[in-house]
Amino acid sequence: MSRLRALLESLPEGLVVRAVSPHAILIADPDADEFLTKRESAVLGLVAQGLTNVQIARKLEISPRTVEKHVENARGKLGAANRTEAALLAYGITA
Repeated sequence: MSRLRALLESLPEGLVVRAVSPHAILIADPDADEFLTKRESAVLGLVAQGLTNVQIARKLEISPRTVEKHVENARGKLGAANRTEAALLAYGITA
């Protein structure tokens, strides 16, 4: 825990730090476009669980097209080539 504390204390002031899973944090400038929204993070969490867009849409009570847009936006922000890579990057999952 002391390594994490040291990292957090070394960050410039004004950044937002948000836990996105028990094993990953997201650090971003709150004014930057790269910050994942809560919905994008939620969608990627379900992608990480292996759900399809249709299954995610049913679970979140949104349309499959909206799920596609959330995944697309998150991929762009994370620089991910595909939905799986986006989930891996967002949640710090390693193979």
